Amino acid sequence: MSETETVAIDISTYNGEKYLADQITSILNQTYQNIHVYIRDDGSTDKTVDIITAMVTNDERVTFVNEGNITNMGVINSFVNLLQHSAEKYVMFCDQDDVWLENKVVDTLDLMKKNENPVKPRLVHTDLMVVDNELNDQGLMYGNEYANSFKDVLFSNSVTGCTMMLNESLKNMILDNPIDKDQIVMHDWWFAAIAATFGSVEFGNFAPILYRQHGDNTFGADVSKLKKFKRLFNLDSETERFKLVLKQDSYLLDVFGDQMDTDKKSQLIAISKMTSGSASAFKNLKTLMNYKIRKSSLKGTVFMWFILTFNFKKVR
Repeated sequence: MSETETVAIDISTYNGEKYLADQITSILNQTYQNIHVYIRDDGSTDKTVDIITAMVTNDERVTFVNEGNITNMGVINSFVNLLQHSAEKYVMFCDQDDVWLENKVVDTLDLMKKNENPVKPRLVHTDLMVVDNELNDQGLMYGNEYANSFKDVLFSNSVTGCTMMLNESLKNMILDNPIDKDQIVMHDWWFAAIAATFGSVEFGNFAPILYRQHGDNTFGADVSKLKKFKRLFNLDSETERFKLVLKQDSYLLDVFGDQMDTDKKSQLIAISKMTSGSASAFKNLKTLMNYKIRKSSLKGTVFMWFILTFNFKKVR
């Protein structure tokens, strides 16, 4: 592939001194060299800032966007701020402690361009190879369990930020509309919801990243089937999670309701009524069936239907 497009890569850091240099080095060593790395530190108290400063000195493709102004704004706002600095047509996002395989950028860009309509928002993402802190293989994150359609992303998110790429149309739509961090679950899910509403989300069934799991991770991956099963059937925690998801769905309707097509707007209105004062088990079951609402796995779908039908009062 010719390297006509510069790809922006956005990294938000926080106390990442242990693995950050390896992460950035794996990016700078990509086979696709036409990249620009934007780094924003979110208030580190270790040597992270020193590492970033050294990387900027050694490679002109690295920009420290808040050098000399290190403040904490939280992970969502930090990545949105980075997106505002990224003038490039295509943007990727990066954690501070993983390793990118050398073809990650070129393979993801190829996936993006394969079915892209440049005037439509588009997000592509891939699987991850989960590894321990010594990079020993722990298995794939998703395999065949991923959710990309509009009705899927309303309740499931299989888009992990460090695997995704946005096109310019999606970037502009994100930045041209409000983003309240208290109304969304996480930035990657929010971006996927916008793309699925107005354009496309596509999964690439390959894993070009070693997704490191260790004691300091803010968010972790659990590929153990037993642990996934136990977590899934923890009624209280899943009910609380659905509260956040439904809040995000309501926010999607509030922000974009006037811009989306009638069918999608009607679906979001119906979902918002599932926790209203007029909700009932029968009405909720009817909504779930009419719109064929589901999660990426059968077990997840069954449990979601149970909560929204028989435990919906606790989701309010």
